[in-house]
Amino acid sequence: MPRLAGAFVHGWRSWKQQRFENAYVIVANLLVPRSERRIATVRTYYLRPVIGIVHFSVSSIPSSFALICIDGAAYIAPKQEQVKLRRNPDKEQTARVAGPTGDALADCRK
Repeated sequence: MPRLAGAFVHGWRSWKQQRFENAYVIVANLLVPRSERRIATVRTYYLRPVIGIVHFSVSSIPSSFALICIDGAAYIAPKQEQVKLRRNPDKEQTARVAGPTGDALADCRK
């Protein structure tokens, strides 16, 4: 069963994400009148194990949809995975995450 999250607006698009058991699906609709609503982008990211050093944004708190950085790349981490990963910061870990997303909003610079 998918879980819906609220949409956010960026770049004249309305972005919504759905969480499934083993994947995230992100849909971007163009911001046009409802009668002309068009899908601009659909992205599917499957959860899989990734090994590396995990970095969180200083201000980030565990949430249902959060971007984390593993070895310089952005991934989507479920809330329970975020909590688990915070227990051993700065050590190589195996994380069950989706991506990499290539998201420029995540600050994954080293």
